[in-house]
Amino acid sequence: MKKYIIPVIAIIMVGLAVLTFIYNHKQQDTNSSLTNSSKILNVNDIQADPSSFTGTITINGVMAGVSQTDSKLFGLVDTAEVKACESVGCGTFILPTKYDGKLPQVGDEINVTGSFVGSGNDLVFKATTFKILGNILPKGGQ
Repeated sequence: MKKYIIPVIAIIMVGLAVLTFIYNHKQQDTNSSLTNSSKILNVNDIQADPSSFTGTITINGVMAGVSQTDSKLFGLVDTAEVKACESVGCGTFILPTKYDGKLPQVGDEINVTGSFVGSGNDLVFKATTFKILGNILPKGGQ
């Protein structure tokens, strides 16, 4: 009986080492997928503190209108709010978004990718790309 104790303990230790390795490897995969995730945020997700979002992110929202003083600056409002009231005018928070290319149309739901530039009251989401998902306003709505 005593001659089997050492081999059994060795097998148990090897098994524990393998399980520890597998567990740590899976944890690293999970952590890297969280940091590299391409989660799409909603406009209201960033409302409380837009400056806390650094780097490149993607935000889903609805184009609400273009600035009268800057033709490259438009407002982005939360999609859920627009769907609820069927108007871009009921958004509780308007995210100033700047894009140097052709802008989407009022009512277009878009996923816009970019990063925040500026600070304080001059904070703007600088878009590098966007994808139009479709216009969600009812016919004739604004």
